Amino acid sequence: MKILSILALIVTVMIPPFALSTSSPLRKRRTYLADDRRIHYEGRWDFIAQEGTGINIAQADWGCTAVHFQVAAFHDSSRVFSVSLMSIFSRISVKVTRFDGKVVHEDIIDQFGPVDYQIRLKTKGKYMVSFRKLTQPAPFGYGIGLELAGSSRVQLINVSTRRGVRLMQYKPQTTRRIQFIGASDMAGFCVDGTPDTPSDVATQASFMVTNCDEALPGLISEEFNAETSVQAESGIGVFQNALGSVNASLLGPFQMPELFPRTISVQEEPVYDSSLFEPDLVVISLGGNDFNNNPFPPEVSTFIDAYENFLLQVLDSFPENPPTIVSICGQGSPEDLLNPFNNRCGPCPFVEEAALAFQTKYPDTNTHYIFVTCDGSIVTGVDDIGCESHKNALGQSRVAEFLVPQLKDIMGWE
Repeated sequence: MKILSILALIVTVMIPPFALSTSSPLRKRRTYLADDRRIHYEGRWDFIAQEGTGINIAQADWGCTAVHFQVAAFHDSSRVFSVSLMSIFSRISVKVTRFDGKVVHEDIIDQFGPVDYQIRLKTKGKYMVSFRKLTQPAPFGYGIGLELAGSSRVQLINVSTRRGVRLMQYKPQTTRRIQFIGASDMAGFCVDGTPDTPSDVATQASFMVTNCDEALPGLISEEFNAETSVQAESGIGVFQNALGSVNASLLGPFQMPELFPRTISVQEEPVYDSSLFEPDLVVISLGGNDFNNNPFPPEVSTFIDAYENFLLQVLDSFPENPPTIVSICGQGSPEDLLNPFNNRCGPCPFVEEAALAFQTKYPDTNTHYIFVTCDGSIVTGVDDIGCESHKNALGQSRVAEFLVPQLKDIMGWE
């Protein structure tokens, strides 16, 4: 773990030399810094001034945060641009889409440290370019692992274009916004794993198998053409985390109510300015870890009080435009029903009771509850399980297919 800590420190302070220059006449390069208005940020990002340069860079650690920009390719010769990033225990998806909807480039960046990612466009036209962080913020937990190894972060340094490409003024592609709050399933933990993935890889290098874009946040947002903000981390609960006090040294002392206000999940400050992202819909999948894998589960009344307080916390974040809130629970396979320590549907009666109690107590709010059964009619457990008994991309898509029609009815969306 000490080696990982040293690596995290090194990649934090290393900035590519070209990040310090805004132009390069020899290569006819134009550089757009991270705070350029032609660059659009999705999810929670923080801007920090790089020491010694005064240049702002953007950084994020929550999963599914993304950066988008639109480019025009108009020259016959070059049509090349590059993106300067810093990747720390992260994987980043890359997608380039023509304005007619055709995807012309897809990739996943899985190298750590400074990244100078170059793309050459084959034809003239206008394109949407997206870089999305796939990994959850604290792959080593918020306890001793965070102190020794650090967190998963992405930093955007700049975007550089050569002759034949320029950034356009960004035009939003949608007005819909969805916020997802949850634990491992919502974070996409083990989506890219298999039942044969070694347990030590899945738990100690979870950034290699986590993919929020192929989990509910990515799938549902794509279905509704919505921007997303994701606050999700494995093991997180509302009142207590998985394994409770037994595992506090690893998962850390924070539950979702403490993490939710943060711009960067591993930093108390700055508190996120919720006016920057006001969701139409909030989907919450929490409560399983409060009861599962816990030798001392909470009293049901204690959990209901904690759940009520958290829903109020979410609603209080958006006083001008309170969102619709949908609580979900379940999403397991029939095998989960046989597991006394991690039965995903086991805590659902308590989550349902908490959600319905909130509806009764606060009838003017727009809150709902959806149960995702574990009987095999949605997640079969045959071909849809990744590592550590969590769903792979197919399993996540089956849950999304179940939820989308109900969310359409709730929201009145097509």
